[in-house]
Amino acid sequence: MKLLATVAGLVLVVTASASAETPNPMFETRDVVSALAFDPSKFFQEENGQDLVRFAYRGDDYGWPVYSIAIRNGCLNERTKECHMGRRARMVRAPVIEKMERPRWRGTALIGKVSAQKPANPYETAKVLDTVGMEWMEADLVTCPGAMEVLAEGNSLIWVTSETLKPTPETEFELVLHADTITVEFPYYLRQVRYQGYLAKRSPAAWADKLAKTLDPCWKPASAPVPWHIQEKTFR
Repeated sequence: MKLLATVAGLVLVVTASASAETPNPMFETRDVVSALAFDPSKFFQEENGQDLVRFAYRGDDYGWPVYSIAIRNGCLNERTKECHMGRRARMVRAPVIEKMERPRWRGTALIGKVSAQKPANPYETAKVLDTVGMEWMEADLVTCPGAMEVLAEGNSLIWVTSETLKPTPETEFELVLHADTITVEFPYYLRQVRYQGYLAKRSPAAWADKLAKTLDPCWKPASAPVPWHIQEKTFR
C-alpha cells in the first residue's frame, strides 16, 4: 500500500506494508535493555529524595540507548540544610567501542552484543549486561569543574522556537534526518516538564549533552547497585 502526501508542492511517497511486520529481535532486545538499564528515574531508587533532572540519549531513529543520567540534590538518606545545596549525578552508559565515530555506535554495538547472546527473558538479559562492559557511574557536581555553571544554564533554554509558534514568510525550516535525540525531563513537583528532540542550538537536548560532557572527567564507579538488577525483579 502506498500513502501519498503533498507538502509545499512536493509529493512524498511512503510505502507501508499491509501485513503485520515480523518482530525484529534487535528491537525487542533494545526495548528490554532500555527498560532494565537506561531508565534514569530508577537510578536513585534505593534512596529517598527528589530527582531534579533526567536525561536519556538515544541514537538514530531507532532509539539505540547510549546513555542516561539522573541528577538530584545532595540529600540521599540524610536530611540537612547543607545536603540540599549539593548535586549528585548517576549515569548508565553503553560500553565504549574502538574507532567510534558517533555516540550512537555505542548503543548499536551494545544491543548487538546482548542480542547475540539470545537471552530468553529480562532476568537473563540482566545477567548478560553484567558481562558486556556497561558503565555505571556517579559524580558530584559541586566538585566537578564547571558542572554547576552548566547546570545553571538550564534557566535560559529554548524549548520551542519563535518560528514554530509564529512563522513568517521568510522563515526557513531545518530539515533533520536520522538525528540522535535526547529526552530531558524535570520531574519537579507540580511543575513537570519534558522535552525530546535533536541537539538544536540552545535546546534542552544540547544543554543536556553539554552537561554530560562537562561531567565526563568527574565520573567514578557508582557505589549503588546496578539498576538493571533492581529492575529485572519487576519483570519476574
